[in-house]
Amino acid sequence: MRTQWASSKQSWPCAWQRLCSTEAPRAGGKSSRLFDAHAGIVNASRARFLCAHAPAGRVLDVGCGNGDFLAQAKKRGWDVTGVELSALACEEAAARLGGNVYRGDLAELELPAGSFDAATLWHVLEHITTPHELLEELNRVLKPGGALIVEVPDCGNPVFRAFRQHYFHLDLPRHVFFYDRATLRAMIEGHGFAVDSEDAPSWYYPEGIAKSMGYLLEGEGNGKTRWRKALSLMACPFFLLVT
Repeated sequence: MRTQWASSKQSWPCAWQRLCSTEAPRAGGKSSRLFDAHAGIVNASRARFLCAHAPAGRVLDVGCGNGDFLAQAKKRGWDVTGVELSALACEEAAARLGGNVYRGDLAELELPAGSFDAATLWHVLEHITTPHELLEELNRVLKPGGALIVEVPDCGNPVFRAFRQHYFHLDLPRHVFFYDRATLRAMIEGHGFAVDSEDAPSWYYPEGIAKSMGYLLEGEGNGKTRWRKALSLMACPFFLLVT
């Protein structure tokens, strides 16, 4: 679920924490190359979404990982800044982007108020134990009328209802909060943002179906991953096509 929000003039103090860090680079192979190709196309789609909802300016990506999304945004004329907890990811992102990547807690960086035209949270909010504080800080650093784009798994979608405990995007214990459209809207509106648009990315449902089916077929707790890997690889060309 992808939601774009326009910021208000309110400002907020904050502290935030991201629980998961970027993995070490994977060894080369067909599966990793397919994953990287899919990730690249998804991030290009995200950059196009950003450009469709805000004029190019300064963008802050919280939980920027290896900087792939920011690299796509930079190609489209954005002045990019990233924040990430993983030292390895920060190093890779800084090398790719030529700097402007900060490691640590967003609030501790004390970025100037009203310094960004847009901010993005690509599958980050569900990892945050203090989401209200994060939203407050993002409101502070955004310019009046700036855009906040949030993408999270949608626990109200039909794939979740069908697979329940086998739903791929539950991703326990790394995901600590789960949102549907109504709860996400209520939380963000409660922090002074106004909803501009909502969108479900084209790759979201087929990916959820394929990987959730893999969890269901391999069974709970048996330690086998062959079904999940097989279905993910089979579905990858479709993900590339629809994205």
